[in-house]
Amino acid sequence: MGQNYSTEVEAVVVPLKDAICSLNEVYQALSKADVDPLTGQCSNYDYIRQQIVEAHQHLEQSERAASSGLESLNRNLESLVEDEGKLEREMNETQQTLENLRTEQTSNEELLREANESSAMMIDGAVELDAANQAVRVAEDEVRKSESELEKYKNKVSDYKSKIFQTECDISQKDWELRQTREVIQQVKQQMESVGEFQNKLRSAVNLLGLLSGKVSVVEHQTRKSILQMPIMKVMEDVMNAMMKITGNELLYGEDMFRLVQQIKANERRLKAV
Repeated sequence: MGQNYSTEVEAVVVPLKDAICSLNEVYQALSKADVDPLTGQCSNYDYIRQQIVEAHQHLEQSERAASSGLESLNRNLESLVEDEGKLEREMNETQQTLENLRTEQTSNEELLREANESSAMMIDGAVELDAANQAVRVAEDEVRKSESELEKYKNKVSDYKSKIFQTECDISQKDWELRQTREVIQQVKQQMESVGEFQNKLRSAVNLLGLLSGKVSVVEHQTRKSILQMPIMKVMEDVMNAMMKITGNELLYGEDMFRLVQQIKANERRLKAV
């Protein structure tokens, strides 16, 4: 599961990085652009709009990957819950087996004690009957039978000790597997929560960029002709908030992503200083 999840994360991160790069270009272009003091329209409108469209497309791709990853995590969770139920049933069955073995062991130990007593009695009887050869032979046969029974129950006791030990080992192993499975279930649930929240942030950014690039609503047909600084700043802040949430809970976090986040923050400061 770990390798698959890593692949899914990469599918989200790659287009997200591209989107941030495009948004960085928007920041830089806005910093260098001449802005009409009356309309707020930027002189390099076409280039800025192109970068916004590209960022919009990359974010859509990232959002689709996040949605796919969320579905995959949900399937993993269902599978893990099934594994948990199976392990719990196996644990109960093994514990019942252990109880049965201990009951059998108690019975075997009692039979062994009785066989020991019987064997001792037979040996004493053989000594007392030494005057009668036939009686001695009969007694000796009984002693041999008793010793055979004694050996049988000794072996049974030893066998059940071994079975009990193995069953206790099985229980320990299943208990460890169950604890591991439950830990992974909690991790997957946390991942699902983080990816779900991240997906909602991405959707908001996609919708805002879609409005600016004229991809969402025909109502924007007129306003999309003029890209104003303040709406773009709002989009950038939303994306930044989403990114900071990601890095804060370490989802999709890495050195490259950290560097991109730092770049966009630096560009944001420079733009605000213009």
